[in-house]
Amino acid sequence: MSKVQNKNIPTISVYCPYNTPRLEYTLDFIFRCVLSVNFIVYTDKNKFNTQNGFRFNYSDNSFSDVTFQIIPQGLLFDNMIHNFNTKIVYHDQKPFIQFDDNSDHLDPLSTIFYCISRYEEYLPFPKDLHGRYPATSSLLFSEKILEYPIVDVWINWIRLQLNDSQIDLTIPKPTFQYLPSYDIDHVRAYLWKGWKRNLGSTIKDILFFRFSTIKERIAVLKGKKKDPFDIFDYWNHLHQKYLLEPIYFWLLGDYNRYDKNPHFSIPAFRSQISTVSQKYKVGIHPSYASYLNPLQIQEEKKRLEKITQKSIQINRFHFLKFNLPHSYRMLIDLGFKKDYSMAYPDAIGFRAGTSHPFFWYDLNKEEKTDLQIHPFQVMDVTLKNYMKIQPEEAKVRIERMIHLIQENGGIFTTLWHNSSFHKSEWEGWSNLYEEIILCQKKEDYAS
Repeated sequence: MSKVQNKNIPTISVYCPYNTPRLEYTLDFIFRCVLSVNFIVYTDKNKFNTQNGFRFNYSDNSFSDVTFQIIPQGLLFDNMIHNFNTKIVYHDQKPFIQFDDNSDHLDPLSTIFYCISRYEEYLPFPKDLHGRYPATSSLLFSEKILEYPIVDVWINWIRLQLNDSQIDLTIPKPTFQYLPSYDIDHVRAYLWKGWKRNLGSTIKDILFFRFSTIKERIAVLKGKKKDPFDIFDYWNHLHQKYLLEPIYFWLLGDYNRYDKNPHFSIPAFRSQISTVSQKYKVGIHPSYASYLNPLQIQEEKKRLEKITQKSIQINRFHFLKFNLPHSYRMLIDLGFKKDYSMAYPDAIGFRAGTSHPFFWYDLNKEEKTDLQIHPFQVMDVTLKNYMKIQPEEAKVRIERMIHLIQENGGIFTTLWHNSSFHKSEWEGWSNLYEEIILCQKKEDYAS
């Protein structure tokens, strides 16, 4: 029997003949993390029958007075990792996952666990150019429902089923929220980089006939024009105007092919970080090769802590490059509490099927951890460079996801870069970010 944490909120009584770590983890996510209610699992029928209020039967047994029942497919009673022949089937126009064609039972709990545990990422898969798990290997992508919050939809369905079983009790829908986040990979386009890097870049610009870039660089270095990547005042304006509380992730690794920020010791760079950290949350954006290197992440974490004079406990991997379970185990060992890397670089949508934060489940150890995973749905670079779609199409698809999150309750989270406001390289994209903010505010008011 699980422990009730708060007696002042509703409690769901769950009957199941077996209580396993997977079941407990899934119920904890659904009820405590998302719906903000308690639950107790009963494996004894008689004790379950004495309970009042919300009752949920997760078994193939029947109770004459329990209207809400889900017959398990079996995934939550297992303790092995299998390469299932998974497929998507539909119930009332809602997709759920069927395993090995051995059951046609509607079991949203198994679907939810499969998605948030990232079960499929523990199976063999072809890595992309950067050694990452690609969206194309995902079941949700292959079934064209990656932009559909399958987990959130089923949790909302469970909520409604429970509400229908009661007259005087109601479980409210989670509040719709918006969270902007930023990765600062290139804090400035031209400034703070030293004469050697600027000279090398200028030579490349000459070779590729980028004379407008040369002109802009000279104007910025002479102080006649603002650096095009310095949009922090603009962001501050948006945050104040729309009452937003963003998170900034700072890249402080040593310079190499994929890590091109100025050196962390430059006073102006440190001052920029310090100024931002006084107003908003900040996290580390570990350098490209650090995703399996704890000493490297620890060093970069210390750099940020020294600059901000704050304990850094949140992370987002550079290039969204991480490996399960090793990268997350490393974060736990280093004292991190939250990670914001859960999205695909090559496709927008819901990598874990949900917009809600969830605690990472170490599938190899079959245990819930204290590392909280915060998924996001949209990244600017994904839209333009990977998917190669136009701003107009991007806006339509983003608005559709915002509406789905608002409809089911959840957190719409974006990842943007200051470098993507450079008009010469992002022509036509500069207005999309504020349009997204306006769209989610409209949905917020509508809710």
